[in-house]
Amino acid sequence: MLADFKQTVAKNPKAGENPYSKNMRLHWEKYDKPVEVLAAEAVESAKFHTLRAKELEGK
Repeated sequence: MLADFKQTVAKNPKAGENPYSKNMRLHWEKYDKPVEVLAAEAVESAKFHTLRAKELEGK
C-alpha cells in the first residue's frame, strides 16, 4: 500500500521525503509486526486444523 501511495504523491528531490509519505509510512509501520504475528498464527492454526481433520478421517 505504501508503494502505491508513494506513486501518487508529489516528489521533490531537494526536500527529501514528502511529509505526507512520511506520515503514511510511519502509520503503516506500526502495523507491520502485529500483522506478521497474526499471519504466523493463522498458518499454525491451519496446520493444526489440517492435522485434526486427517485424524478424524482416520488417516
